[in-house]
Amino acid sequence: MHRILPILFNTDMVQAVLDGRKTATRRAVKFLPGQNPSWTGYVKDGLMLYNGRNEPCCRKPPCQLGDILYVREKWAVQSFDLTCNKILIVYADGKSQAITVNEDRMEYYIRNYQEYWKPSIHMPKEASRIWLKVTGLRMERLQDITDAEAEKEGCTDYASTALGFFDIWDSTIRRTDLPVYGWDANPWVWVIKFEQCGKQEGERSVKSGKL
Repeated sequence: MHRILPILFNTDMVQAVLDGRKTATRRAVKFLPGQNPSWTGYVKDGLMLYNGRNEPCCRKPPCQLGDILYVREKWAVQSFDLTCNKILIVYADGKSQAITVNEDRMEYYIRNYQEYWKPSIHMPKEASRIWLKVTGLRMERLQDITDAEAEKEGCTDYASTALGFFDIWDSTIRRTDLPVYGWDANPWVWVIKFEQCGKQEGERSVKSGKL
């Protein structure tokens, strides 16, 4: 059974998705036994196999083909309409949408989301405006990215998009994690390809889970 999973994007990434410039994302593979550059990694039968001479292991990918990802982004509640249980959600790019919730959810929003801007991690599923279907999944070293693949990440404002991507990548990594997951560390990454899909399709076809 395919799943509905959350995925966090910053405002620039969201805009690139909405513009159709971003159709892929890279996420660091966490908790590997080592960083030996001679090791190989590949996805097979729903698992990531990470082969080395002395430390073979496997990791379950964060998603599978056909899974639905709902994008969490910076957001806020702009207004409540208690007469029809509608909530107006506003996003960091200034756009907004109205969602309809039941009375329990309305009380929850009023109780928890009265303050203005909220970080993406706190976005409820029904407030998401972008839904994506996973169409491809593989793993590779971060620095294996090509200019063509960097363009699919929405990176187009550089003479060399692959080299320019390292600025974008490092900006998403905590400073304390840069020695392990930064560009210079050349970590293993999940390469997740996707296409936009409707919210109703996602709600009908899969059940909820976590990314």
